[in-house]
Amino acid sequence: MPVLSAEELATLAKQFADKIPENELSVASLQGYLLKNKSRPRECVEEVTEWIRTERETRERLKKEKEEKEAKEKAEAELAKQKKESATAEGDEKESKKSSTKKSKSARIADTGKEETSTTTPTKAIEIVSEVKPTELVATSSVSAIDAIEKEDLVILSAITTSLPSSSNDTESSESGSSSDEEQTDTTTNKNEDSK
Repeated sequence: MPVLSAEELATLAKQFADKIPENELSVASLQGYLLKNKSRPRECVEEVTEWIRTERETRERLKKEKEEKEAKEKAEAELAKQKKESATAEGDEKESKKSSTKKSKSARIADTGKEETSTTTPTKAIEIVSEVKPTELVATSSVSAIDAIEKEDLVILSAITTSLPSSSNDTESSESGSSSDEEQTDTTTNKNEDSK
């Protein structure tokens, strides 16, 4: 290590201080530079300008990298948010499609039921009426659905109350009931006579 005179040391210190910009470099970075060059005082003063330029470039590069990283993270967060929103929107859309499909199916079923009722009821009523008592009703194309329903109800009611198979069964059962009553009476009479 070379020995410096006081004048040379003061001159080197003044040159070094003049080359350092104010409020730009940290004390730690300056101390690191001086410790690195403690055995080379003259070269330290000569190379300080280059070191400052390198420090500025490094600082700018780090700042740029930090900004890029933050922008990338922000873009990724925005993309994730958009994916989440689109997934939610797709889920809502699927749910609304399911709901609308169910509603339209229900509406179609209800409409089909109404159409079947309005189109088949007169025909069925005419068929039932013509099968049960064809002489009482003349089937025409002018029969309305309400008339057909009322007539259908009347025909069904009359068919139930005046059906021949039901009344012949009733007659047979009532006849068989009276003959069994007579048999019971005869048996009771015979027992009474035997006991006398």
